[in-house]
Amino acid sequence: MIARASFFVIATGLIVAFTWGNATSQDSPLPSTSKDRIALDGDCCVSAVELNAYVKGEDRFTSRWRGLRYLFLSEEEKVVFDSNPEKYAIAFGGLDIVATYGLDGPLDKNEKTYGVGRHTDRFENRTYHFANEANFRLFTKNRSGYVLRAQQAAYSNVEKKRGKTLAELYPEK
Repeated sequence: MIARASFFVIATGLIVAFTWGNATSQDSPLPSTSKDRIALDGDCCVSAVELNAYVKGEDRFTSRWRGLRYLFLSEEEKVVFDSNPEKYAIAFGGLDIVATYGLDGPLDKNEKTYGVGRHTDRFENRTYHFANEANFRLFTKNRSGYVLRAQQAAYSNVEKKRGKTLAELYPEK
């Protein structure tokens, strides 16, 4: 796998290894529909988690998970992802939870903002993606606060869709 990654790097001229959580200025626009959205802008999430390396995946090694398409360096990474997608998938469908939810104000008035480029961070075994380095840095200062706020928004959305509170939907929990 490493030899293949090295060949990929030499063949394309890309730098592969970055420290997880470092941000770069290589932003790229997202496709317009969620069906077309590619997680981590095409970087292999298995390589990012397991090797702390950003490696562009290939279209021929693809999986779909919760509305996002994930690209992988090889069939081996695809198999690893498919066996445990929760471990490797991007949290909150790739939303930048700092930009989308913030830490205060109404939860339902915010515009969805998706992460771009290599602005990512791992927290409690989940990968979070940000729209810019400033949001990445804000997240690293209060990870628990932003995650709790995003979870509250998710619960609120479920309650609105169902017309009941979570306590009413799941009385035994």
